[in-house]
Amino acid sequence: MQNRVYCFCFIILLGISHSVSAQSLDSLVESSFQFASHQFEKWIFNNNDTTRHLQITDTNGNWQTAGRGHWVSGFFAGCLWYLYQQTNAPFWLDCAQAWTADLESQKNNTGDHDVGFRIMSSFGNGYRLTGREDYREIILTAARSLARRFNTRIGCIRSWSWGNWNYPVIIDNMMNLELLFWAAENGGSSTLFDCAVSHARRTRQEHVRADGSTYHVVDFNDNGAVISKTTHQGYSDESTWSRGQAWGLYGFTMTYRFTQNDSFLNTALLLADYFINHLPADQVPYYDFEDPRIPAVAKDASAAAIASTALFELAQYSSDPKYLETAQKILTSLTSVDYLAKGTSYQSILRRACQAKGDPERGTIYADYYFLEALTRYQTHLSDLKPAVAPLPEKFILNQNFPNPFNSFTTITYQLSRPEQINLAVFNALGQPIATLVNSRQPAGRFQIQWDASAVSSGTYFYRLGVGLSVETRKATVIK
Repeated sequence: MQNRVYCFCFIILLGISHSVSAQSLDSLVESSFQFASHQFEKWIFNNNDTTRHLQITDTNGNWQTAGRGHWVSGFFAGCLWYLYQQTNAPFWLDCAQAWTADLESQKNNTGDHDVGFRIMSSFGNGYRLTGREDYREIILTAARSLARRFNTRIGCIRSWSWGNWNYPVIIDNMMNLELLFWAAENGGSSTLFDCAVSHARRTRQEHVRADGSTYHVVDFNDNGAVISKTTHQGYSDESTWSRGQAWGLYGFTMTYRFTQNDSFLNTALLLADYFINHLPADQVPYYDFEDPRIPAVAKDASAAAIASTALFELAQYSSDPKYLETAQKILTSLTSVDYLAKGTSYQSILRRACQAKGDPERGTIYADYYFLEALTRYQTHLSDLKPAVAPLPEKFILNQNFPNPFNSFTTITYQLSRPEQINLAVFNALGQPIATLVNSRQPAGRFQIQWDASAVSSGTYFYRLGVGLSVETRKATVIK
């Protein structure tokens, strides 16, 4: 399917102010970044233990921390990467790398689905901004760990390994598919892509209601049949938890980015319309859209931040200006005194986030992370939406095949910086050609191809990429 490129005149709306004050949104975004830098710098100077990661504030606004295994552990490092991107200051680079380094062990965590949250927010942003090869390898390992939770009969990745469910899959899990999609594009097996697509399709089928609202938890039987559809953090099983709706909106938008499959775009638009149509006047939702006690319940600034950054991306894929307009309106509200912690005792950037039904409003690190991402997407005018993709090389790169060693099939990935006539061929140990995988002119970009070695015997082989007068060769091992 051809990629869609939209150039709409409504992009000029980016300069229009929706502020309740005389300030423009541009200046509100700038001052919010400055405030974020102040908040985190102050906290770091008093708390330099890089094994502790920001989690939530108490009701007085003081940060509580968690270890590397907590589902939110990557978001603080991610915030630091966004501040480095904003300022280019060595201080933020050093801090981002230090808190990111503590999370490396999580690449092997197969105990839950949250490895995607932990790794993409930290190492993903780190690779996007530095291109460090060790970061890429960590991301690929983490993707393989997440894929171990995929069940082919159910067609989904298992979310939780605790509780009384049989095989729970939560709407939040759509966010973690980015780890699999990214890995498949950057040296990982194509099966990672297939797992992500399968999970997204089954989630669309079971979690998304006809009106565009979503279930939080779907529990499956071992044969793939649905046992129940419930909530764990919303008002009731048939209501719509606002952060879950935002996770789904973000997740399906991201899935369309990687697949260009219109069914996923249509699902993202459906979820976005429901979210937008149920927003209160100040554009920040209550923790659940259907709690009958509204307005006497908690607001959730985290749901607003997640939806805002997702809508900035979704606006690229639709000619309807409401998605961009709503993203800006939400962002304007979050930068206001009603939600920004400026002038309060809170150590977080945002306040008034709510984790679940019955919980008080407080600061959360994931609200701050997606708020910084939304600020960044606004500033860059939608040009930096694909996390963790390094710049193309000066000429070309041939990556190591995966898996290696292998039995019958392996995937070879490579990158071109400009359109080139290329030849990718496989040779045996005697230098004799045994297969030509590619012999054509290709555009600049990242490519992957599968080599079927089922007809060759065990041994050492070499695959060679010829680009113009330049050649690069790598070794592959077949074991049968």
